[in-house]
Amino acid sequence: MAQPRSLDFDNQEQNTRSSVETVQLENRSSAPLEISRVAPRGNDFEDFEVTDNCTAAPIQPAAGCTVEVSFVPTETGNRRANLTFFDAQGDRLQSIPLQGSGEEPSNTSISFTPSRLNFEDQDVGTQTQIQVITIENVGAIPVTFERIELAGLAQGDFQATENCTGLPIQPGVECTIEAIFNPTAVGDRAARLELQSNTSDRPWVLPLRGFGNESATAGSPQQGFNGSPASLGVNPDSVDFGELRVAAANVAPQRVTETITLNNPGSAPIVMQELSLGGQNVSDFQSSTNCTNNTVAPNSSCVVEITFTPGAAGERVADLLIVSNAPNDMITVRLGGTGVNAIPRVPRIMLTPDELTFDAQETSPSGKVVTIRNEGAIDLRVGNIAIAGNDPNYFALATRDDSINCANTVLAPGERCDVAIAFRGSSNDRTAQLTVSSNATNRVPDIQLRGRGSETNSGSTGGTGGTGGTGTPQAPRISVTPPNFTFNTTGSEGVISVTNNGTADLRLGNITFTGDNPDFFSSAESNGLISCANTAVVPGDRCDISIVFAGSERDRAAQLTIPNDASDRPIVVNLIGVGSGSGETPGGNSSLSPSSQSLNFGNRPLLVTAEQQVLTLTNTGSSPLEIGNIAFTGDPDFFSLSASGDTLECSYQSLEPGSSCQLALGFTPFAEGDRTAQLTIPSNAPDGPISVSLNGFGEPSGANSVPSYTPYGR
Repeated sequence: MAQPRSLDFDNQEQNTRSSVETVQLENRSSAPLEISRVAPRGNDFEDFEVTDNCTAAPIQPAAGCTVEVSFVPTETGNRRANLTFFDAQGDRLQSIPLQGSGEEPSNTSISFTPSRLNFEDQDVGTQTQIQVITIENVGAIPVTFERIELAGLAQGDFQATENCTGLPIQPGVECTIEAIFNPTAVGDRAARLELQSNTSDRPWVLPLRGFGNESATAGSPQQGFNGSPASLGVNPDSVDFGELRVAAANVAPQRVTETITLNNPGSAPIVMQELSLGGQNVSDFQSSTNCTNNTVAPNSSCVVEITFTPGAAGERVADLLIVSNAPNDMITVRLGGTGVNAIPRVPRIMLTPDELTFDAQETSPSGKVVTIRNEGAIDLRVGNIAIAGNDPNYFALATRDDSINCANTVLAPGERCDVAIAFRGSSNDRTAQLTVSSNATNRVPDIQLRGRGSETNSGSTGGTGGTGGTGTPQAPRISVTPPNFTFNTTGSEGVISVTNNGTADLRLGNITFTGDNPDFFSSAESNGLISCANTAVVPGDRCDISIVFAGSERDRAAQLTIPNDASDRPIVVNLIGVGSGSGETPGGNSSLSPSSQSLNFGNRPLLVTAEQQVLTLTNTGSSPLEIGNIAFTGDPDFFSLSASGDTLECSYQSLEPGSSCQLALGFTPFAEGDRTAQLTIPSNAPDGPISVSLNGFGEPSGANSVPSYTPYGR
């Protein structure tokens, strides 16, 4: 058992070394424990240096060994890895998380290009080509390097020559270090260059990395020839679920599922050994996948689905650990989201399907369709749409009667837009990605595009787009929008859409109304039956459920429960019916007063969110008051309404005389210029709805400024 269970380093300047932190490993078994290797693994493993005495001899029962870890950030920002212990058979015994944050150097007189060297895989006993690091004096005074030395566990695997020591380097003058990699053993090999100058108390550290191959291979080892797998591709490498509502009285928490694609770009299989969740708020995240204990075939992929359900308000984080036999054998994907006490007013984007595969003969100009859908609560602003990746010229944005080019358009909540992609044809297999930018708070992976070559056996390529490959099995995927629906008046109707985004028929079970007040909601169909119940939805199709609220003097809540064969549990849509109130004079002598008639967020750089401002609503009358649905008009895309600590959204709240509630408002400029909106707050007070003016200004951000914004259709 290793202690402590994790290491969090203090902030450290880029390319400098932290003080050493210690991990103790104790053998709590009754037999000797043999450790074959202790090493950092994960996304930023090169930023952590490890020395240990655990591998020298078997560890006897009740005895232990020591591991020393230091942090050398090669980039700014958060850096994460896992300290991993391997047993005598080379299997992973235990891992503990490592974390630190790199800061900008305080001494900016020296510039390194590049700031680290990563050598290509090299056969043991052979050497690579020379790589060069250029050092420039960008300060105002001469710099003298007193020493430049190799250090680290595998320093004997690297050689370096330089012309930097001895004489002062004048301002604006450069010198160079030339390095080669000559591995003496198989596996990851790491060392560092330490440079001590007269302008810094601590030495500069430049990491050196390489991988020693067991024997010569016929071709590039990165392509996975002769049984050696290529590195596993992970897209995306982190997932931000954005803001989701936590559970409240009579209201279920929001739940969102995102996907992570694991891709094998080489010609040898990759064996998936473990996919597990861990971290601070692991209970808020669930995973489902067909990747565990599975083999990802060459040029194929598998998908991991991660579902986030916030268990409490505030930031919620966890990690997905991916272990395989690939060279990057241990990968950590950071998962994050925020629980809020009110329904977030944010846009959310969904792209379906995840991948398009074209057979060699599928070169029609009409192409195939990718659907963009806004699953959020406010308008989704779609930006640039482009084709990128290895072979973008073999694919094109197509035109077809029922498709439009969705770039630079605005989609209202629940609205969709189709983009058509065509394959131009080729004698060889071709791949690319469709990228879609937007103002959505959630991140979605690029759509993978695959075109099969005319000289390629159509059955030899994996992937999810064909029926004869060895890739991901055919399966349904369910999407239900909107996730919540509010009926504002008696007899009002709403529509819930169920879409099959998968590759096989989606089978729906017996759809029912459940929860506290199911009798107040019913089907809007003339026959009284709930549409879509006990039916099948073919891939790419959708089914609409029409619902009517019967009305009530007070608010009513229920859920629409949708059993299906695409998820482990039924999908639940929250339904709220707003009561009509009671008494001959709605609102009586109530009066709703805001703490301010206007809020000014000042000037903000583009895409930088202003500090939230709080608006307090108080019932200054003598009778209870009911608040309705609060909404924006004007430029609503630039302003947001959310929770802040214990600050709750006030929609559909009842205020007794003298009581109040609070709204937290934000401003994020997506375009330059003055932006204004009005926050309209309806209530049953005799003086009717009130409005609060909102104002903010988007400042130009230089050469990379965002193009001027014109709302679609306005």
